[in-house]
Amino acid sequence: MTGNLENVDIRHDSDNRKYDAWDGEEAVGVVVYELLGGRITITHAAVRESHRGQGIGAKLIGSALDDLQATGGPIRVTCPVVRAFIERNPRYASLLDRP
Repeated sequence: MTGNLENVDIRHDSDNRKYDAWDGEEAVGVVVYELLGGRITITHAAVRESHRGQGIGAKLIGSALDDLQATGGPIRVTCPVVRAFIERNPRYASLLDRP
C-alpha cells in the first residue's frame, strides 16, 4: 500500500456493475453486484491478498453499501464476505432484502 487508508479511492463502475478500490494506479479490491428487474444483488467482494488486513475491504464494502442505499430498494447479498460485514455493522441491516 502506498500510504494510508485515506489514499485508497473507491470508484463506482456502473457499466460493469462493480465498485473498485484503487491504491494509486492499482486496483486492489472489488465489490460486484447484479441488477435484475430493479433488484440489486451483491455477489462478490475481494481484496488482493497483498492488501488485506489494512481496512480496505471495510472501506470498499461500506462505500458500496452507502452508495447502493441511495437506490431506495432492498439489497440482496449472496456474498459471505459482505454478509459478515453487515453482521459486524448492523446499521446496514435495514438495507437487506428480507424473504
